[in-house]
Amino acid sequence: MYQVSTDGQVKMKQQTLAMAADQGQGFEQYRKPTRRDTFLATMEEIVP
Repeated sequence: MYQVSTDGQVKMKQQTLAMAADQGQGFEQYRKPTRRDTFLATMEEIVP
């Protein structure tokens, strides 16, 4: 991302991890399932 200041200088703006995740470049696909995820998946099988 570029940012243009009032004096005409172009500056690079660092992209945060949250902004990158919002743009579909998220890291959710690489995340290990948590105990909560496993528990909820098990409960979903037991109680439809």
